[in-house]
Amino acid sequence: EESLEIGNTVSSLLVDIVKSLLSAPRFIVAKGGITSSDVATKGLGVKRATVLGQASQAVPVWSIGEESKFPGMSYVVFP
Repeated sequence: EESLEIGNTVSSLLVDIVKSLLSAPRFIVAKGGITSSDVATKGLGVKRATVLGQASQAVPVWSIGEESKFPGMSYVVFP
């Protein structure tokens, strides 16, 4: 339970940091799982993304949708 609570706290803090960004980064790199999903959906407001390809084997690179905070930005998700 404590580990889950720590994970939720970290995820929430990362979402808050991404929400507070005032200028668009060229890309964001995330570790796969719940936290990367939260950063994408809650922090960036991503509803749609296009997979551009892979940065490396099993490491997708997305172009995030027009509805998001930074349309067209690259989002890299490590497994």
